[in-house]
Order: sequence, then structure tokens, then C-alpha cells
Amino acid sequence: MWAPEERERFDQLLEAEHYLGCGRLVGKQLRDVAKYRGQWLARLSWSDAAFQLKDREGWIGWSPAQKKRRLPLVVNNGRFLIPQSVRLPNLASRVMKLCLQRLAQDWQRAYGHSVLVAESFVDGQLFRGTSYQASGWTLLGQTKGFARARQDYYVAHERPKQLWARELRPGARTILRGRNLPGALQGAERGQVPECVPSAQELEGMNGFFAGLPDWRQRRGRYRLSSLVTLGRLPEPENSHRFC
Repeated sequence: MWAPEERERFDQLLEAEHYLGCGRLVGKQLRDVAKYRGQWLARLSWSDAAFQLKDREGWIGWSPAQKKRRLPLVVNNGRFLIPQSVRLPNLASRVMKLCLQRLAQDWQRAYGHSVLVAESFVDGQLFRGTSYQASGWTLLGQTKGFARARQDYYVAHERPKQLWARELRPGARTILRGRNLPGALQGAERGQVPECVPSAQELEGMNGFFAGLPDWRQRRGRYRLSSLVTLGRLPEPENSHRFC
């Protein structure tokens, strides 16, 4: 747990030494520091993922509906700083590897659910992304040149960045595009509107199938019997208690 003075120091050092400054972390967030004998060697910040990234969506292979529900399982590495005064061979890749090994567990402790994928943006005009490549990240492409100003609002900065991504566990993308999340990850969907698994065409077909049922109700409500029976026959998603 960060003490207030440590968080203040973290933000102040990033503001003074990172070429983009401290930045405003959006939504859920974590801060990591690599220390040796009391000296801060590296600083990393993590926060909620970007809302829309075409190359990321294609890499994961999830549907728009899945992305809307499961985006909390993706985390963004907003800042990664090693001061110029620190000169140690392979420090960047070593620090990144150690952070990635515990990122999902730290996120679980802080927010009640794990994360599956990490993403980051690198200014290709200034950096080559060597530490990300050495740590197993994949270069997905270039962004469109927009920066997040608020939770769901972006402004153009006309400086596209490299988009890097990494699975935090084997099969992470398969899980994100799968029909149902494992029970341990369902906390990421907490508070969202329940997902209706059948398609509109399937619902229409079921409703038509039950249209001929005789209505035994003495007092008919506003809903047709065929509609009520259709909803009652919908399959319940595996490992969950959601319903349509």
C-alpha cells in the first residue's frame, strides 16, 4: 500500500523526468517502483486500457460486445521511466519482466479481479521499444494519433505511437474472445447489464415457435404468453447466474 508521501514523490519524479510528464491516470491504477538499496531505479504506472484500438481488437479477436464487457481485463502501461542517471545493463527488460510477473496478482488484490493483457504506447520517433520486445511484447501497429483526456474523451495530438501488447498468461486472448469467462474473472463484468446469449434471429424463431400456445391465464398482462415462455426457455450461461 502506497503512503500519500510516496505517491506524491512518484508523481513528482515522473513529472520532472519523463518527457510526457506524470500524466493523468484514468480509472483503476497501480504504480510500481524498482528499488535497490533504497534507491528508486525505475518507475511504471498502469491504468485502465484505451477504449478503442483497431489493431488490439484484431489481435485479440473479440467481438464489440465482448470488448465492451471485458475491457477491464486489459491494462495500460502509461509510463515507464528509468532516469538517465541510472546506467545498468538490461535493467529495463529485467524490471518489466518482474512487474509483468506480478501485475495480474496485484490488480486482483487492488480491484477484486485479475487482468489478462497489457498494452502500451511507444513514441517511435524517440524510442525503438527494445525493452518491450525483449520482454515478450508484440508490436501490433500504429495508433491514429489521439490521446485520452478523460475516461471516454480523446483529443488529437497528431503524433501516432507504436502499439505494443502482451498476454499476461497463456491463452489470455482465447479467454477474452470465448463465450464465457472463468469464474475467477467474472468480477470484471460486475455491475454491467447481463448479456443475452441468443441472437435476435434465434429469439424471433423461439417466439414464433411458441406463438400458438393457448393462453391459460385468467388475467392477461401486457406481455404475450409466447414472449414470456421464450424468455423462460433461454439457456443460462455456464458458470454464472446471469439471465436475459
